[in-house]
Amino acid sequence: MTGAESLVLAGFDSTMRSFMQARNIPGASLALTRNGKLVLARGYTFSNDSEDLTVEPGSLFRVASLAKPITAVAVLRLVQDGELDLSAKLADLLDLAPPPGRSPDPLLGTITLRHLLQHLGGWDRDLTFDPQFHDSAIAEELGVSLPISKADIATFMTGKLLDHAPGATYAYCNYGYSLLGQVI
Repeated sequence: MTGAESLVLAGFDSTMRSFMQARNIPGASLALTRNGKLVLARGYTFSNDSEDLTVEPGSLFRVASLAKPITAVAVLRLVQDGELDLSAKLADLLDLAPPPGRSPDPLLGTITLRHLLQHLGGWDRDLTFDPQFHDSAIAEELGVSLPISKADIATFMTGKLLDHAPGATYAYCNYGYSLLGQVI
């Protein structure tokens, strides 16, 4: 455990340890506030893998699917305010350029915001992969250093073929929501 220890709040350490070990979670951080003041900030690493990094109180984690409802609400609010249209084409809203020597899938220009919100964009992590978790491979292919950016992922993916025609097949897609975040 890292961060300032608090004897008064030590119960949180044992609760985190039990929670993480029961679920085989190798790393986590916890921050507690009271009356607007930070009262506890701890990092927890429970792993026998020497390759794992030690989690510090300020370590960054991907928020993953927790951000999807927030992203969807933000998009729908922009639609409500007349700033966006669900039928808008993604390619008209973002500059999606493939890596040098690659061409975008011709169907990329048909993807709408509605497709992305409904996981109908055409990417299928079960058929190919989820680019949100292949930082090293993307960095290597693009010739960029880690950490890569969302723009790097978009460039990389713009040079790949879609797995399905947009709107045709539901496939849960982290990447589609990353694109929605860029639109916002």
